[in-house]
Amino acid sequence: MPRDDNRNVRRLIAQARGAKAVAGMWICGIILSGCASSDIARGHKTPEAVAIAMARAVTAQDRTRLRRVFPSDGLLKEALECEGQENQVSRTRREREAVLRELDDDLANVSMEHLSTKQRKTVQIPKGTKKNGCEAKIDMELRRIQVKMNVTSEGQTHQLKELLTVVRFDKRGWFLVDH
Repeated sequence: MPRDDNRNVRRLIAQARGAKAVAGMWICGIILSGCASSDIARGHKTPEAVAIAMARAVTAQDRTRLRRVFPSDGLLKEALECEGQENQVSRTRREREAVLRELDDDLANVSMEHLSTKQRKTVQIPKGTKKNGCEAKIDMELRRIQVKMNVTSEGQTHQLKELLTVVRFDKRGWFLVDH
């Protein structure tokens, strides 16, 4: 779907649910995810499983499952040592909390269906790598994926296509970190 179509879909959603809903739909649209079961410390088996788990958690209105799409604070502290207050750890926490707020506020009665995931860019981050004020304390792999999904709200289904970033910490599993 061309980028202009995504903008039109977002505009339609905004008209139906208000401007705040569009932000919530967009955030959840990009972060789609859903594997059948996953432990918060293990993550998901594949980047696609993150997208499927997100979609299922939003559809089920399940905060616990939605939280598992993101790395826990403990795992972030174990993986990264960051300087300053604004860094990747704080951005990931804010992203997680924003999505959970949207679930409570604007995503009631919204369902999501994962359609496809395409792998884009992969970056290996060896232990000891320093970037953007953070040092990797364990090996990590970042992957950019493009996710396509159907989002249904108030009886209308729209197709969205978005990019998101997932990370694997020391081969433990995949988590959503950014969109």
